[in-house]
Amino acid sequence: MLNGCQSNIEEMAAKTHGSKAGDGYTYGTGPNKTRPYPQSEPVNINGVGGAKPKTETYSRGGNSDYTVLGQNYMVWTNCNSYQEVGTASWYGPGFHGNKTSNGEYYDQKGYTAAHKNLPLPSYLKVTNLENGRAVIVRVNDRGPFHGSRIIDLSEGAAKAIDMTKKGTAKVKLELIDTHNNFSNVTTEGGSGHNIGIGILNKVITNNTSSTTRKHLENLGNYATEHKNNGEVSTSTKIAAISAGLYFADKIGDSLAESSQSSSSNVRSLSASGNSSVTRTVTTTTTDSTGKVVTTNQVVDTISYAPLPDELPANSNYTVNYAAPKAAATTTTTSTTTSAALGSGAFVQVFSSSQSDRASAVKSKLQGRTAYPVNVVPEDGLYRVRIGPIPESSVHSALDTIKQMGYGDAFIKRL
Repeated sequence: MLNGCQSNIEEMAAKTHGSKAGDGYTYGTGPNKTRPYPQSEPVNINGVGGAKPKTETYSRGGNSDYTVLGQNYMVWTNCNSYQEVGTASWYGPGFHGNKTSNGEYYDQKGYTAAHKNLPLPSYLKVTNLENGRAVIVRVNDRGPFHGSRIIDLSEGAAKAIDMTKKGTAKVKLELIDTHNNFSNVTTEGGSGHNIGIGILNKVITNNTSSTTRKHLENLGNYATEHKNNGEVSTSTKIAAISAGLYFADKIGDSLAESSQSSSSNVRSLSASGNSSVTRTVTTTTTDSTGKVVTTNQVVDTISYAPLPDELPANSNYTVNYAAPKAAATTTTTSTTTSAALGSGAFVQVFSSSQSDRASAVKSKLQGRTAYPVNVVPEDGLYRVRIGPIPESSVHSALDTIKQMGYGDAFIKRL
């Protein structure tokens, strides 16, 4: 079976990259006269995370035929059907913040890609054929110009399909035609299936935060100890319980977002004798008299309960499904810290060595966005960041900020 699967991949690679297309053209990305190999079936994007495809006008920059390293490249104007199998690579920190071929700024944590021939921007589903993982990327750059590689992924996209350690991977590219009402896209599968896959991608597959990785490690330690020893230490049990609560909370939030219902239930756990952790954000501001006021704002409280067989006699152990936590109120602040902001997606708008300039930008933005606006002192600079923003909304939030005149804004993930 494995040999047959590998044979099919190699056959597809040979067809879609380098085969003759007539009139002196060859199929697949590359220099000279090339054409996109047409898709044989609709692209299925059920449950695939990453960039959110939308109809966009092609960029003013980066959409003319060009020459690199003595090689001439054609831009596939108005391409509406394309697939290709070949080698992908990725690029990261050394390019972060540099301008892409269409004039945007490269965000290494985003879901973007560089391609030699597709018009900018375009959207692709990228599937790692070595492990089956997939991600949607927005093509906004040119490259790669190394050998016969067919795409260069951002670090965020590469992590989503688990190819950063190896550096390269055999992938399949499928165009998502956003200019013709997504006519080549299918969403086969029931709504329950779609929601389930979407939650899995959002909570685990496409969530690369250190907190998520640590909780997954704790669950793995529990399984390993139980398999090897038959018993699990108390510390490992507690860590696994904490991980379970963390993912339960994430799944609850994802279900609420997937159903688009404000009344969706969120899991909360209570038990006598349990311990809890309360997260707070400390903020400072100056009132009209010049007095500095410090405010401690409670963000949320998470309870960690012991296992039922570890509870004292006559204890009351219940799992309560309650209404969602009320959104934390936003307090006007002068500055905050990255640690206080927590993890997630943000839009970084402005940086300056002068705090008053950053505060002025913050004042302009407040009231013009639905998300908190913060000034973050970092590395000797004052950075204006908006967020945290749900992953599904961060790209539209970035577009909105750019339309306000902040063309250098970019997505920042903490």
